[in-house]
Amino acid sequence: MRLRQQAAADRAIANEQRIQEEEQRLLAIAKGERELAERQAQTKVRQIDQTTNVEIEKQLAITSANKLKEQAEIDR
Repeated sequence: MRLRQQAAADRAIANEQRIQEEEQRLLAIAKGERELAERQAQTKVRQIDQTTNVEIEKQLAITSANKLKEQAEIDR
């Protein structure tokens, strides 16, 4: 009888260990997915910033060119 109880207890412990290992595995996967999503979001923000900066520079160049053109027309 004692051996059966010990075997049942051992199985219960082994089962609990498997459950904990699975939970740890799932937590590691979730952590990896979260970190990946954070990196992707940071990359997207950088891309938006770069695009915005390029657009601003483009508009400044156009404005400057228009001013130069207008000044050249005035100087004629």
